[in-house]
Amino acid sequence: VVLETTLDDAPGETIGFVSDRLFAAGALDVHLTSVQMKKQRPGTTITVLSEPARAADLQAILFRETPTLGVRRWNAERTALP
Repeated sequence: VVLETTLDDAPGETIGFVSDRLFAAGALDVHLTSVQMKKQRPGTTITVLSEPARAADLQAILFRETPTLGVRRWNAERTALP
């Protein structure tokens, strides 16, 4: 499962803290992308790769620890080397 949210009002310390919390809760990967928001404000997109069984817990972390109002979610296929 891919979870994604874009923030334009969160300090870097919050984003780093959330990233650490997501990994500690079992996220397979967390990556951060710098984006330009409306009115030319800087923002950050947080993308989380999760096993389906952990997705709800990871989504709860995003809602609890960031100022996001919504999280995009979709299923994805993953292939990994042995």
